[in-house]
Amino acid sequence: RAYHDESSLDIVTNENASCVYSTTASSGCSYDFDKGIQMQTLDGTHQETNWDTSNTFYIKCEDGFGNQPAPDQCSIVVTPYAAVVQSSSSS
Repeated sequence: RAYHDESSLDIVTNENASCVYSTTASSGCSYDFDKGIQMQTLDGTHQETNWDTSNTFYIKCEDGFGNQPAPDQCSIVVTPYAAVVQSSSSS
């Protein structure tokens, strides 16, 4: 599961995992796990990184047994956006 929490992008996995990401659109999910940017682990199932609406996050997670997605696949792809709140004016 992925969600926005204040100033971070949070990933919650269903088991202990280590997650990395890339924001390079040209390679997408085709990067080596060990070349990814490490997400901060808050506990075994909760990782986070800075919320950045200018990037798409190509995220790969590895479980405690070393299982990870195929070399050209991601665990999840997250595209953050900035919500635009419009106020209505009364006449």
